[in-house]
Amino acid sequence: MIGPRTIRIVKCQGFTLMEMMIVMVIASIMTVLMIPEMKGSYEEALLRSNARKLGAAFKAAYSGAITTHKQHRVRINQEDSKLIVEVRTAEIDAPYMPLKQFDRRTSQLHPSVSLRFHKPKSDFNGQDLPPEPATNLENDEDHAKGIFLFQPDGTCKGSDIELRDRMGFGLLVHLNAITSRVQFSPLERIPQ
Repeated sequence: MIGPRTIRIVKCQGFTLMEMMIVMVIASIMTVLMIPEMKGSYEEALLRSNARKLGAAFKAAYSGAITTHKQHRVRINQEDSKLIVEVRTAEIDAPYMPLKQFDRRTSQLHPSVSLRFHKPKSDFNGQDLPPEPATNLENDEDHAKGIFLFQPDGTCKGSDIELRDRMGFGLLVHLNAITSRVQFSPLERIPQ
């Protein structure tokens, strides 16, 4: 014979259907609230990853130009968003050859990130630069083609490269003309 205590213990084990439904509703609400935050994190990580790839290409060209005493360049292929680091040769048919040390397999920028090139507005320390209308990058043929030259003395043509994702978030890559160093800074979001 089963006593009343045994029945009560068996009756208290488990969850009711109502308790399970409440837990499912709370879990679904939390999921719906987290998805937009995670999407923004993914887009930001993608943006930073592209900026790091761009910085790595600039660093490879800079160090290659100094060590070999030959002009190097970084070329951004507009068709497939690949970064190509090249070294200057003496040949007339092929003035630039791809740098073998630079890993071209991992140097492709994500197609959803757009690039725009600007004349630098400030130097590496944040000081405003005097206006130079003769070196406007919008009219510069090399920068319009996505080409950045690095000289054997360690200098390059300074540039600000604006990276934007589909959600309007941006990152500015500042290439210093004197030191050829790269600095990243976030940009204001452009509402879509």
